[in-house]
Amino acid sequence: MNNSNNSNKENDFSLDNYDNYYKKINYDISEILDKYINLINEFLKFILEKTKPKNNNYDKFIIIRAYETITHVFNNIFYHTKNLDLTFYHCQKSYYYYVEFMEQISQDQHVFLQLSSRDATTYVYKKTIIDLNHDFKKSMEPCCNETKKIMQVIDEEIKLFKVIFEFVIENLYLNNLLNINEKLIDKYKNICKKINISKLDVESIKIFYKIIENINKDFASTYYANDDSDSGDGRDTGHSGDNYNNSYLLLDKYFELLSKIVKKGSQKGHSIEVWKTIQNKAYNNELLF
Repeated sequence: MNNSNNSNKENDFSLDNYDNYYKKINYDISEILDKYINLINEFLKFILEKTKPKNNNYDKFIIIRAYETITHVFNNIFYHTKNLDLTFYHCQKSYYYYVEFMEQISQDQHVFLQLSSRDATTYVYKKTIIDLNHDFKKSMEPCCNETKKIMQVIDEEIKLFKVIFEFVIENLYLNNLLNINEKLIDKYKNICKKINISKLDVESIKIFYKIIENINKDFASTYYANDDSDSGDGRDTGHSGDNYNNSYLLLDKYFELLSKIVKKGSQKGHSIEVWKTIQNKAYNNELLF
């Protein structure tokens, strides 16, 4: 009985099964992005728990590369199959494969020097998107305008999530206790969900992206310059408690600011003029503290 169930599951999630490929997107945009947000949240908690990264630039780079890899798998499989459950299933497998590969090469120092996160990405692609049904890909009809519009919104919003993600990872103190960092990861998930339920149009998303890019340049330095504590910039105190407090409070303030921007930008029917006003304030550093 178990073998039969396993066989059915494998068939239901097989990238070689023609029946798993849909001709059109049967989900609304917010549902697709919500699935993506939950996926990234799961992935982050998994990679922090399994790899126990140190607070250095290389380990942070590994996490960002893994994020990019999983996102590429998500975009590629969903574009070709338009099957959200199938996409989610293989994306879950992709972060397991990525972490598995990095764990294996890290155990052998000689191999580790010859291989890299790029090889981990290639390994993931060979285990996932390379299995996309080639006959179906060849016979795919050009996307209709409706599908193109949906994919464009998804693509732009995922770019927006990524620029926030990069700031979070760069400023996250990885040596924190796992449950502390999980709280910050959940805050990242929550801000992404707030953006998602706002249902911004493409132009608004692009403006928001530029706003966040500008904020990210100066947020940390401005925060530490305005910090009343005696620990300086908080990043080289040598005290894990200071590093934790500064990291947590910085990111908490960052998420608070983004929440305010989402709320403000969502007023007046997502008026582009409102977003441009926020953008001008961001360029003049009027949004910071």
